[in-house]
Amino acid sequence: MKIIIILNILILIIINIYNLYFLLTSSFYFIKNRRINKKINKQNKFTILIPARNEEMVIANLINSLNKQNYNKNKYNIYVVINNTTDNTEKEAKKYGANVINCKNKINNKGDALKEAFETLKDEKTDAYIILDADNIVNKQFLYEMNKSLNNGYKVAKSKMDIKGSEKNWVSNSYAIYFYIQNMLFNEARNNIGISSAVNGTGLMIKKQIIDKYGFEVKTITEDIEFMAICSLNDIKIDYVKKAICYTEHPSNFKVSYIQRKRWTKGIYSGFKIYATNLTKHFFKNGSIPSLDILLIYSLPIIQLLAIISMILTFIINIMNLKNLIYFSLIGIILVYLFSIFLALFVVSSSKKDIKAFISGILLFPIFILSWVPIYLIVLFDKDVKWEEIKHVENIEIDNAF
Repeated sequence: MKIIIILNILILIIINIYNLYFLLTSSFYFIKNRRINKKINKQNKFTILIPARNEEMVIANLINSLNKQNYNKNKYNIYVVINNTTDNTEKEAKKYGANVINCKNKINNKGDALKEAFETLKDEKTDAYIILDADNIVNKQFLYEMNKSLNNGYKVAKSKMDIKGSEKNWVSNSYAIYFYIQNMLFNEARNNIGISSAVNGTGLMIKKQIIDKYGFEVKTITEDIEFMAICSLNDIKIDYVKKAICYTEHPSNFKVSYIQRKRWTKGIYSGFKIYATNLTKHFFKNGSIPSLDILLIYSLPIIQLLAIISMILTFIINIMNLKNLIYFSLIGIILVYLFSIFLALFVVSSSKKDIKAFISGILLFPIFILSWVPIYLIVLFDKDVKWEEIKHVENIEIDNAF
């Protein structure tokens, strides 16, 4: 029994250190960002890449939002990267003025589509690439704000993530809350003290120089997080551009959500296997906080599994005193639930959203997060997680975004 108790204590120490790290770093959100933007009026040229797989329902809205940019129309080109498509995505893209790249290679994921696009456009004169998903729409200042980041010396930048207007059930709202937490307590918090932000989701800017030098050699089905790892290992700082807003469609169906998060989790497992050793070495050799950040992100499934093991060990240790175990477990569950609701309320309110519109997501956000636990377990033993199509149907113009 002593061995079990010691093992449980060690596991709890690891979990608490992990949680404390993110709790402390999130407090940087409350520190005022004192960065002074350089007064450079140069308008850089952007090449916008939109990987698209059966996106005829939504592609026009994204292209229209890009056509309405407060930016010189001669300073950006739009390319829709067609792959695995059986609908009229290409026709719709051309109809609204976009260029089209038809992928000739086998495309197994978004990363493959981007690799082919970069290779196809390698000789095009441009300053930076913008990567968006076909279901996105962007605010009118998007390119203007990304241009400011580029002029301030950043080679990679991430936009703010937001939700499209009509998504108002608990699943899609929980997604929104999840990304609000990342916006504020990870990206903005780090940006406030000059630390590299995260690449999470869509709305990414990459200077062409970076692609020319390092390529886009992603190997997992979560190319965004993997590219963050590549940036950290090469000491490339990622800017967070709060005023460049990317609205995205989140799944409102739990089954679709399960499929998507299963893919994300598989990518995290794969990323840990590929990058954990190098990230660890880079952190200890160079004191790289971004390398520590991505290493801990990749470690999240392991932490969740340790939490499950700790629960089992705690049950074994206290099996003779089951009444007290149940009592304290219930108190713990209630406190965690209340904290999760408070956190969700805080980020929704701070994001200047209507709390009433998000109430189902706020109340059920703890369930959304908890539902990730079985996904971690399933993916651990499921070796055949593939990039599956996620249907996008939210036909919303930028002027009607939430």
